[in-house]
Amino acid sequence: CLMDWQEGDTTVLSDWLAYQVTPSQMADAIRVFEFGAKKYKAWNWAKGMQWSVPTGCIIRHIIEIIECGNIMDDESGETHFGHIICNVVMLVQYGTTYTKGDDRPPSYSIIKDT
Repeated sequence: CLMDWQEGDTTVLSDWLAYQVTPSQMADAIRVFEFGAKKYKAWNWAKGMQWSVPTGCIIRHIIEIIECGNIMDDESGETHFGHIICNVVMLVQYGTTYTKGDDRPPSYSIIKDT
């Protein structure tokens, strides 16, 4: 999904949230948002940021799960998957409220296997 979004599919992340994420997993993301509100400031993320920031966070948390076998984030005590969902929610929201943060690479610069 993230690759398709990087290449310009504007609906794939919101569809993933709506059809693939369970209520329990969404509860994990809510706890991550709560952690972020304490660490930074409530609703700090809603101001917007370059889209590469939450994209990079998603990738780092995926790596922790796949390559390191870690389920829980050491700093927050929440699941890495909850962090992934949290960052996807941010990107979906930014698609409407913070489009100037869109710093995805141009689709012509993405190498595809054919």
